[in-house]
Amino acid sequence: SQANVTATDPSQNQASCTAQVTVEDNLKPFYIDDCPDIVQPNDPGLCGAVVDLNVSRLVDDNCPDTIDLTLEVGNIPADNFFAATNNPLLLRYKEAQLSEVCEFLVSSFDAEPPTLDCPSPIDVNTDVGQCTAVISFDAPTAANATDNCAVNASSLTLLTGSATSPGSTFVLGETIISYGVMDESSNNANCSFVVSVTDVELPVLLCPANITVATDANACSAAVSFRAPTADNATDNCAVNASSLHLVSSPALVSGSDFPVGTTQVTFAISDVFGNEGSCSTWVTVIDDQPPTIDCPSNMSVAASPGVCSAMPSFTLPTISDNCPGTSLLQVAGNASGSVLPVGLVTNDFVATDSAGLTAACGFDIAVFDDQSPIVTSCPSNSQLAALDSMLCGVLASYAAPTFEDNCGANVTSISGPQIGQLAAVGTSAVTYVIEDTAGNQESCSFTILVVDAVLPTLTCPVNQVVAADPFCGFNVTAIAMPNVTDNCNGTTVDHQGSVVGAVLPIGQHTQNFVGQDASGLPGACSYQIVVEDQTNPVVVCPASIVVTAAPGACGAVVNFSSPNVTDNCGAVVAQTAGQPAGSSFPAGVNTQTFVATDGHGNTDQCSFTITVVDEEVPSIVCPADIVVNSAVGRCDASVVYPMPNATDNCQSNVAVTLVQGKYSSGAFPVGDTVVVYTASDSFNLTATCNFTVSVVDTELPTVSCVQEVSVPTDTGRCDAAVTYPLPPGSDNCNNISVSLLEGAGTPATFELGNTLETYVVTDDAGDNNTCEFNVTVVDAQAPKITCSSFASATVEPGTCGVNVTYPEPTVDENCDFTLTLTAGEGSGNLFGSGETTDRYTVTDAAGATASCQTIVFVVDNESPKITCPSNIVKSTDDGTCNAVVNYTAPIGTDNCAGATTTQVSGLGPGATFALGSSTEVYRVKQSTDPRSPTDCAFTVVVEDDESPVFDQCPGPLNLNSDLNMCSAVVAYPEPVPS
Repeated sequence: SQANVTATDPSQNQASCTAQVTVEDNLKPFYIDDCPDIVQPNDPGLCGAVVDLNVSRLVDDNCPDTIDLTLEVGNIPADNFFAATNNPLLLRYKEAQLSEVCEFLVSSFDAEPPTLDCPSPIDVNTDVGQCTAVISFDAPTAANATDNCAVNASSLTLLTGSATSPGSTFVLGETIISYGVMDESSNNANCSFVVSVTDVELPVLLCPANITVATDANACSAAVSFRAPTADNATDNCAVNASSLHLVSSPALVSGSDFPVGTTQVTFAISDVFGNEGSCSTWVTVIDDQPPTIDCPSNMSVAASPGVCSAMPSFTLPTISDNCPGTSLLQVAGNASGSVLPVGLVTNDFVATDSAGLTAACGFDIAVFDDQSPIVTSCPSNSQLAALDSMLCGVLASYAAPTFEDNCGANVTSISGPQIGQLAAVGTSAVTYVIEDTAGNQESCSFTILVVDAVLPTLTCPVNQVVAADPFCGFNVTAIAMPNVTDNCNGTTVDHQGSVVGAVLPIGQHTQNFVGQDASGLPGACSYQIVVEDQTNPVVVCPASIVVTAAPGACGAVVNFSSPNVTDNCGAVVAQTAGQPAGSSFPAGVNTQTFVATDGHGNTDQCSFTITVVDEEVPSIVCPADIVVNSAVGRCDASVVYPMPNATDNCQSNVAVTLVQGKYSSGAFPVGDTVVVYTASDSFNLTATCNFTVSVVDTELPTVSCVQEVSVPTDTGRCDAAVTYPLPPGSDNCNNISVSLLEGAGTPATFELGNTLETYVVTDDAGDNNTCEFNVTVVDAQAPKITCSSFASATVEPGTCGVNVTYPEPTVDENCDFTLTLTAGEGSGNLFGSGETTDRYTVTDAAGATASCQTIVFVVDNESPKITCPSNIVKSTDDGTCNAVVNYTAPIGTDNCAGATTTQVSGLGPGATFALGSSTEVYRVKQSTDPRSPTDCAFTVVVEDDESPVFDQCPGPLNLNSDLNMCSAVVAYPEPVPS
């Protein structure tokens, strides 16, 4: 910029001058805070994080607008999303005014724990016969765990010990089961569910076996004694409440009672300590085994009433008796007294049944006999019928069947001759019917049927016969096909009129006539034709095919041949249908001659042969002279134009010329010698060739271009890197170059940390060369890795509440030096309390990069709380009351770990008033930190009534006389009153 200065003296005289002021920025920009690394936890639900790189934080300058910052190494992910991995991304920025670079690592780590789904709560009943339950369930698997990155499937562990694994035995009550899992970054998650076991199994009470007895003599009942069950006859999967045994059936019949006829159920019941009640029954059956008595009348015999087939006899009913009332009489066969009985023997059976189902039976016979014979009322007359069915030599008989009557009924016993619907043959047939009743009396009737044949015979001739003429143009008859004869009756004769066997028939039609007559003189006739045809084709044979050579300088030849030979059974002629006559001039190539022979009946035959004229004269071809040119600038070839070769032939004016090697005129010919070969071909594939050489000379020098610098991170687990890079690309108009290393390690090779200078030389075939060089930079960008054992578990010793747990130390994978630190928990080999403890380890390498992992230690307390109840208590009722106040010391449970609590879960408690009978007191101790089931104990309190009743008033002695005419007296006295 310009600065204007004016000077003024005391007399106001002035002078001015102008100065040009230039301000220069001599301060370079500078990197801020040594370019620190960026480490960021994952975004929620994602396996990585969107990182704000904020590159403006890297460099500062007194003139910010002049900052020119460029990314030299590293590829920034899309949307700045960095996946959570153990391999940070190396980024290198360079400010244009500075020789130094700014390098830093960007990484994201997974800090989000996984989730694990456990099964739903399980409620089951105890196994049959057991006070526990074996429970199987689908344990959580890695498929039940989810994570924003990846779940470590091998880390899935049962935290509550093998006693809670699927298929284990679980005690009554609730048991908590816990599982744990980690992700690949050692973040852990747990889940739990509850298994509840309930006793619903009824106790089993064994009653006496069922009892079956007979009624007492002359009585409908029986006195029955048996031994009632006791508590010793009861079993339960857990425990029986002995005082709960009682009789539940009604009426309450006890041993020694009088049981009625039939089955009576006697039922007892008992409960277990959890209130489940079981029962058993004894069935007492009293059977009445005295059958009744019965007496029937004697057998009877009566004649059938006149004109009917029955009788009506009367009889008295049987007499019955039984030891018990309720006996019934039932007729089970026969008819009631005074009923209509058919002719024959009828048995009347009776059964007496008492109330117990016992029976007695008797029976008697009534015989009714019939002595009346049957009567024939009609018989058919003699008849004549015509046989009209072509399939029958007769007719189906049709007449009215004879009729008859009988007082008891009769049947036809035999029929001679054709019956109704049966075939009556042509001629006269005699028919006789015999009728017999049940008493053996018979009657008969006879008549005749005359049948006349009325069906003509049928002659069916063969279809017309078409035969082929023999080689002599005729047909020799060797047999005559006869017609098929059908008639309703046998015996038809046939006469033939026509050709005879041995005759020779000329070509044409010949009629065969047949006449027939059946046994009744009825006629029939038919005919057919024998047709003789000429079916033989003539045979024509052509001469053999002919091959000749074209005349010199010509494209054809004159050829002669003989006519074809023809034969036929009836004579034939031959004609040429294709080709040229013999003696014609045939062109070069294949010429087909075709002839057809035809006889007088239109039968034909054909033959052909070929006349081939061969062209053996090759064409002539002449190529241009050899050509030499330089390659085009910047190319390894040259475009060369040359004249086409000249070709001639005896058979065609335009001979085909084909390039078979080299390139066409105006084509790009490569550096070097190219032989160009052409072939001339005529229409008969006769060829001739010629060739010439095109030489292209290369005079252009090669060029070379160096690659950019290479920057790579160290290999995993090493402080160097195996580097492979592309060779520097050289170029030449002919691309015929070689590349070799002058200085450096080369590719592929192992490079140490830092910069290595690589120098290459490129040489073409002419010996010209060029060099280039670049740096290979190896950067340590590998973060350390650490792996912990996922879980460790141990069980406390009896009587203690902790245990020393040792597990494998973490393994560290780091290419350079590192330090390992326990940042949380107790550490392997130290004392762990009951429950879950997380030990976390952190590894730090020399560059300050870190990685962490954790081991979850579960200490299982398998020692159940203990509790002891008082012994069972038996106490008498308090004086004057029907209950008792019972005092006892309530039990208190203990556990190896502090925090156990004792509660009463069933019963009344100490100092309470207990009713008459048995009561169960149940106490439970539970450890609040123990996931296993609580421990219960129980005892019974039995209140018994041993206080005898007292009569407040009892009558005094009574002195009475006996009643009149009696050796006893009816006495009345006031009833005693108890209290």
